[in-house]
Amino acid sequence: MSPSTTHRVSLLITAVTAVLGPTARLAAQAEVSIRGTVVSKADQHPIADARVFVVGTNRASITNQSGQYVVANVPPGTYPVRARLIGYGEGTDTVTVTGGEVATADFSLEPKAMALDAVAVTALGIERTTRETPYAMSQVGAAEVTKASPLTVQSALYGEVPGLKIQQNSSGPTGGTNLTIRGIKSITGSNRPLIVVDGIPIRDENSGYSDVGWVYDRDLGTGINDINPTDVASVNVLKGAGAAALYGSQAANGVILITTKRGTKHDGIGMDFSSSSLFDNVAFLPDFQNEYGSGINDLILRNRPNNGEFMIDPATGTPMLANGGGIGAAHSWGPPMRGQMIQWWDGQMRPFTPQPDNYRDLYQAGQTLENSVTFSNVSDRSRYRIGFTRNDWTGTFPGSQQDRNTVSLTGDMQLSDRLRADLAFNYYDKTLTNPPPRVYVAFSFPRSLKTDLLKEDYKTPPAIWPRNRSTRCFTPPRPT
Repeated sequence: MSPSTTHRVSLLITAVTAVLGPTARLAAQAEVSIRGTVVSKADQHPIADARVFVVGTNRASITNQSGQYVVANVPPGTYPVRARLIGYGEGTDTVTVTGGEVATADFSLEPKAMALDAVAVTALGIERTTRETPYAMSQVGAAEVTKASPLTVQSALYGEVPGLKIQQNSSGPTGGTNLTIRGIKSITGSNRPLIVVDGIPIRDENSGYSDVGWVYDRDLGTGINDINPTDVASVNVLKGAGAAALYGSQAANGVILITTKRGTKHDGIGMDFSSSSLFDNVAFLPDFQNEYGSGINDLILRNRPNNGEFMIDPATGTPMLANGGGIGAAHSWGPPMRGQMIQWWDGQMRPFTPQPDNYRDLYQAGQTLENSVTFSNVSDRSRYRIGFTRNDWTGTFPGSQQDRNTVSLTGDMQLSDRLRADLAFNYYDKTLTNPPPRVYVAFSFPRSLKTDLLKEDYKTPPAIWPRNRSTRCFTPPRPT
């Protein structure tokens, strides 16, 4: 602030106190100023146009060409004072202001490097600076991809890319994921972006549900699930039509470009090892009623010999648990559960009572263990990276398990000033056992069903095969 400006302020205060009297004079004496200079920590040169403000008040100032500032009319008290300027780190000092005294706070700001010309990978692997790309593009680096030890690449992108919507089903890392960039573009067609790994498009869909039939309808996952997150160097999301034009119509919904890691300079053999372990449990389950048990009551009374409540054995008159086709045995719209003794599918008499935790008891604690080792190095004209990752996943659904081995090899060699050879090789060996079924199976789970009986009779004896496989209902043996 120049001397002339200070002089005008002092004259104004004098004029006001002359009119308002002793009370205004005391207030003017109470509010004082904070003065100081802001310089660069690197060379101690003054920094102009830096903003200095007092935290907790609306008082602020801008430094002049000499790096000096004055924050006027600051009430007495202790305040944090901060100095900021783009290209420098923030400076903070604590200042105590007392009446009748001028407080001083000097700042030495450290220059801060800014990546204004960050390089990003665009279509067909072409590297350009972000200022050269005329279309919308977002980039996620390797540190962001692996910081939370994600099980899949798509799960690492949650909240990292504006405009990218990720909907992952409850099958865990082996299941499909719905990816959408900038909303839905087609009602009947696909809205999924093209997935490209090291310049090669891969086959990928929203889900991998098998078409064998609803009993065996399991989510087998999609192509992006096979990509090892620890091998990813960067993920670039091309959002506009212009960004993905080089890939043609298959990239109409955008492109997700995945670039794998290359060799880095190390001393010696350049070995890196990482290990991670994750545990998970079922977070949410449907809310079930616990008043009515197995079957559909109207169908039982209409299609089976009954006692007005349960179906019965015509030979003995024994009430039985709903079983067989045509009576909705897998549903829970049957008789009310009041502890009635009935015959179960194995011929034993048991009470017909609610099992409020039978669906939850089907699940278990899940675990993921991953170990990864890589070797990489760089010479004058070449670089390489060899990696091996072992991933063992046990799901929350009984028997769900995946064993995956990943071998990756990337390298390049500068053959001449104008010719370079690149190599990218990825091998996946995956064994997936008992992938989780669709969630609607949960609503065909009778509330009277005892989970412990399912676990005891995991292998159904030959004498108790279903009458009709499409109903998944068991026929009890005849009592002897």
